[in-house]
Amino acid sequence: MKPQTIFLALVVLSTCFCGGKREAVDKIVENGIEIVTNHQLPNLPERGTLNLSLQEIFRIDTEDDAVAASGLTDIYRFDADADGRIYILAPPDRQGNLVRRFSAEGKFIGSFGRVGQGPGESEYPNDLRAASGGRIWILESPKNKVHAFTPEGKFAEDISPFGFETILPLASGGCLATRLDAGNPQAKYFALSLGLYDSNFKLVKELDRFEKAPNSRVLEKIPEKYINGIKWIFLGQASSDRIYVGNSERGYEILVFDFGGRLIRKIRKEFAPVPVSDEYRLKFLKPYEEGMPAYAKKVYFPDSWHPFQAFFPDDHGRLWVMTYELGASPNEFIFDVFDQTGVFVARRSLNVRAEGVGMVQALIRGDRLYLVQEKPGGFKQLQVLRMIWN
Repeated sequence: MKPQTIFLALVVLSTCFCGGKREAVDKIVENGIEIVTNHQLPNLPERGTLNLSLQEIFRIDTEDDAVAASGLTDIYRFDADADGRIYILAPPDRQGNLVRRFSAEGKFIGSFGRVGQGPGESEYPNDLRAASGGRIWILESPKNKVHAFTPEGKFAEDISPFGFETILPLASGGCLATRLDAGNPQAKYFALSLGLYDSNFKLVKELDRFEKAPNSRVLEKIPEKYINGIKWIFLGQASSDRIYVGNSERGYEILVFDFGGRLIRKIRKEFAPVPVSDEYRLKFLKPYEEGMPAYAKKVYFPDSWHPFQAFFPDDHGRLWVMTYELGASPNEFIFDVFDQTGVFVARRSLNVRAEGVGMVQALIRGDRLYLVQEKPGGFKQLQVLRMIWN
């Protein structure tokens, strides 16, 4: 393995403005809800410039000998707490501790969370969250369990709130949770609901619903192609005081709620569709044609991708929306950036891994941008950058 190299030089990557002209934004209010409709070009400030500089602070590179010596050879999921400590969940196919802890300076400081069936142990961990009150959650949705630890990695408690697909802790102490409605096992489609829950996991309000998650158990009974080869996007994210919800059934529209579940804004944007390539279609179908031919026969592909594939907020009210548009360099995608009022203000090309339905391995804490990237040799790294707006 190669020795770790940390670049501390200032890297200035100018924000892309698609020609640099200022574009109008349409705003109306319907039934007390603000609707912000953005066009394809960003709405620049009056001075006509908005620059973002990124300064690399450090990186955690699984190809580095020191990182590998900590037992971290892959990055499955990660999160960072309010103090900048980083928690990385290894893939759930190994023995020993699942989570590696790093300081705000990128130094390895310990591990926790064993594989197993006992208290605090996980068999099928699938996500990691830095929750309110300093707790670190290891999510095990196949068993409907949340394993809670202190920031130091000491086991606190196991929680079994309800059947869930994802859970996102909120700064208010409550959480967002996605749940699957599979009440009718013979249904063509299942529904997914996104709900707001209080600190006792009691439902406060259902915020949104996705109606077309295909039921693969009824393949032989459905004559037509009904499984979307580009899947779907249905996700909720949250800042310190707002909840953002995206649903591919509605196109490029993001709903904004307060922590009481009140809808306050709809962010919309015009976009140029990105075609679904033949290369992707063949790559997607190949493993199913070889191992699950009945499934492969029920897959169809739309002409173009969804308007976006994921998003995440920062601590200043901005929303970063990952599109399917390819970026300036390999492994990069274009992000649309919206300000705290829902106005489209910038575009940015970032190198970051996206996997799963609506999942991007990126987040912002304070002035730090965290990006998981895949290197040419297949190793992964977590790059930590300081963000400087001017």
